[in-house]
Amino acid sequence: MRGQLVRVTAALALQLACCNVLLARESDPVQLLSKAMQATSRLNYSGVFIYRHGSASETSRITHYVDAGKEYEHLEVLDGSPREVVREGEEITCYLPDTRTVFIEKRSDRGSFPAVLPASLATLEEHYSIASGPPSRVAGFETQSIILEPRDEFRYAHQFWIDKNSGMLLKASVSDGRHELLESFAFTELKVGIAPDPARIRVKLKTAEDWHVHHVAARDSGRVDEGGWVFRNILPGFRRTAGMRRQVKANSPESLHFVFSDGLSAVSVFIEQNAGNKADKQVVNIGSINAYRRIVGAYQVLVMGDVPAAAVQRLADGIELRRKQ
Repeated sequence: MRGQLVRVTAALALQLACCNVLLARESDPVQLLSKAMQATSRLNYSGVFIYRHGSASETSRITHYVDAGKEYEHLEVLDGSPREVVREGEEITCYLPDTRTVFIEKRSDRGSFPAVLPASLATLEEHYSIASGPPSRVAGFETQSIILEPRDEFRYAHQFWIDKNSGMLLKASVSDGRHELLESFAFTELKVGIAPDPARIRVKLKTAEDWHVHHVAARDSGRVDEGGWVFRNILPGFRRTAGMRRQVKANSPESLHFVFSDGLSAVSVFIEQNAGNKADKQVVNIGSINAYRRIVGAYQVLVMGDVPAAAVQRLADGIELRRKQ
């Protein structure tokens, strides 16, 4: 009898331990972030969200679904200029009615909506402290919040609200070192589990023959210093994730475009021939985005990203033309 009691007690203890492990995994903020990264690209959903940056705001509708392993997405701005963006696999088409322009580009490095989620968790904890925040209700869903605090002055603080069931990111915010809100996005309505249907991503704007269609050509630029450029002030924890030569119009000169990321924040570097711009060492800020422009000889270097001004300035000031031997 005593042996049976011991076995039963041991079995109950084992079950309790397993439950504790499962609960720990579900509440682990890194595991929840990983779940959200997969959910936004694998789930079929449609909803309306509000994006705020600085004093401006914009309402948009997004539809996303996966069919035969291929992602389809339609983004429609509902106020202001009626812009639309359609993604089919790697091809992105942007419709701008104000200028009667269509841009078509193939991008393999474009992450799924929303771009505020981390692209990688590999080294994230080296540069951010990650902790669970308070739960809350967003767009009718019960969410768990995750707080990421930067460990240096080259990054912002981030907070994510993730649906406990589906893993969908429903709300996000970016704050500066003084904890002042710089940028946010939040769903006001969302439906998960929609059926794949090409009609859902059909463009609503009426285009005509007089619209200008530009096929943006981009090709991998190979090494970071290709073209004679060197980067002496790479930000701690950032690495190059993309590099390409871009040509927006057939007759326009090529420009270099590099992207550096720490897995969460991203910084773009654009290098092109200077067309008479004299605004040297100029900083521009919009919400969480900072841009810094330098004139280097006959070229213009523009560095911009969702990082503090000190970060874009540091990176830009270290970009130089390689000296000839």
